[in-house]
Amino acid sequence: MRGWLPEGVRRPLRRAARRAAGPALDAALARACRGVRRDPRECLVINGEPRSGTTWLAEAVRSAGCAVAWEPLHPREVPAARRAGFRFRHLCGEGGPGAPQRRHVEAALGGRLGSRWLCRLSPASAFAAEPYDRHPYAVKFVRASGMLRWLSTAVRRPVIHMVRHPLAIAASQTAEGSWTSGERVGRRWRERTFSGEPTGHESYLDSLRTFVERSVAVWCLSNAAVLRDPGGCRLVFYEDMLADPGAVLSGLLPGFGLTPPAGASWRTPSGVVSAASPLEGPESQLGKWRRSLTDEQVRAGLAVLSHFGVTAYCEELRPRLGGTP
Repeated sequence: MRGWLPEGVRRPLRRAARRAAGPALDAALARACRGVRRDPRECLVINGEPRSGTTWLAEAVRSAGCAVAWEPLHPREVPAARRAGFRFRHLCGEGGPGAPQRRHVEAALGGRLGSRWLCRLSPASAFAAEPYDRHPYAVKFVRASGMLRWLSTAVRRPVIHMVRHPLAIAASQTAEGSWTSGERVGRRWRERTFSGEPTGHESYLDSLRTFVERSVAVWCLSNAAVLRDPGGCRLVFYEDMLADPGAVLSGLLPGFGLTPPAGASWRTPSGVVSAASPLEGPESQLGKWRRSLTDEQVRAGLAVLSHFGVTAYCEELRPRLGGTP
């Protein structure tokens, strides 16, 4: 009689087997990437806040034939990042990060880091594919806005910085349920950045009581400066991608030596979008945050934007692109 186990038993057994094999697989991927000798300055860099569309953009970049490394600064998932001193927010002054952080970032930009986490979008073999000039390589960062000035000097091409309406991000984070921390932003911000530098807004930040206010405040701390002066960054607005992804990508990717594949569909949800939250039509998707948040939450979030002097976004669904952002 053939033995069998119900799926409810097999599934946790499979998960346990994957966890047991994980460290060995991470070590093998690390060895596979250790000898990669890409020029870090040739790397394509993507950055943005969580839920801003960076995964959607990174998947589009991958579909154009570019290997993509996944979030190499995550201190919980990348032990080398934690040893280098990285925390969840990557903030540095004008002089750039310290030597340990700099070495780690340069290793990531050069394709020399490998693990299951880092190879989430592309296999290690794609990082190591030669000749390097015919096999492009990109790194997707999140929460690295506080070091964009330095990052933009570490690579030859502009850093692609993805921006999305902060109230849409707050609504998405609330729906996802992973970001609803009740801790105060002022203390939390200092603790979760490797520099620990004050923001100049501590009293105001610690006065914020709701998750939406705190989420918008963190967005402002991360994006206000680059919106006012993009410097070496190329801004890509999520709202533009949503309205016409083909036009945005056709205008963006050739500047980085990539050709969007013919006939590609860009309206498939990214790998981090819940199956219960597929992409809707552009107008419906743009307005989803208004349907998710109360009028009081919207007013509170807009008040935070006003405090930080951000005018690129307001109660309108699309960004204001004229004048000072």
